[in-house]
Amino acid sequence: PPSAPPTPPPPSPPPTPPPSLPPPSSPPPLPPVPKAGYSPPPPLPPAPQAGWKPPSPLPPAPYSSPPPPLVPPLPPAPLGGYSPPSPPPHPSLPPRNPPLAPAPANGYAPPLPNLPLPSVPPPALPSPPLQPPSPFSPPLPPSAPPPPSPPERAWARS
Repeated sequence: PPSAPPTPPPPSPPPTPPPSLPPPSSPPPLPPVPKAGYSPPPPLPPAPQAGWKPPSPLPPAPYSSPPPPLVPPLPPAPLGGYSPPSPPPHPSLPPRNPPLAPAPANGYAPPLPNLPLPSVPPPALPSPPLQPPSPFSPPLPPSAPPPPSPPERAWARS
């Protein structure tokens, strides 16, 4: 009888690793190490859904009537730089300046009346030169106070 072909030997089982070692697998990823003084950013808020908008703030409540203005509005400015004359002052207030005499038509103004000049005190005599006090000399008398200034005239202030 013809001889049957030889059967191949059964494959040998793969070698098993020693039981003391764990099976090879990828290690879990480690969290990043933060740098000194650095903190990771907070997680982002969830993205809004399509067609959704955040609620808008409520409009301010309308007044029952508009509030009165703090200062009354000024009249509109006139054109051409002309301003109307100001209203007369209150009768209880004194006039700020005496009224001026009307100017003559030809432009000549009469001379002003002679006004009294303010009285000027005579110049003070020069004081003697100051000397350092000596322990053997009597103290100097106190110097005289300066003369009072002349009274101010009303026309000098304006």
